[in-house]
Amino acid sequence: MLCTAVSACAESNSKADSTSSAESSASAVNNITADKLIDTAAEESMTQKAYYADDVFRSNVKKLYGIEYDTIEDGAIAYGDNGSADELSILKLKDGTSAQKALEGRLQNRKTQFENYKPSEMPKLEAALIFEVNGYWVLIVSDNAESIKEKIGN
Repeated sequence: MLCTAVSACAESNSKADSTSSAESSASAVNNITADKLIDTAAEESMTQKAYYADDVFRSNVKKLYGIEYDTIEDGAIAYGDNGSADELSILKLKDGTSAQKALEGRLQNRKTQFENYKPSEMPKLEAALIFEVNGYWVLIVSDNAESIKEKIGN
């Protein structure tokens, strides 16, 4: 009898632990913002930052991504001001649709800008990453793109 009671307690505790863990994960996902992702993952070289609520972000969305500001639920950008192509762009659209096309357009524009301006930056532009995490679409242009992606994923 004691064995059965201990097993039941262990099962109960295991279920409670996994429920608690799932609730913590869900809570963490719900607390994600583009601002937090930028602040967590942007490299030191990405000294210039603009967040969703900033006037500079609002006034440049169309130019940067080819979409209207009012279609975006959240977003931010970090980039270098030293002539490097380094960039971390994060977008979440209000209707839940993919921002992949907008980020692909942004990347293509950057390639066009840098191919004659600073060709030495082209390898990192060619190796850029575009992916989705928890409804946020991310563009990373950096020599350390995989490392930045890991930071965002955690």
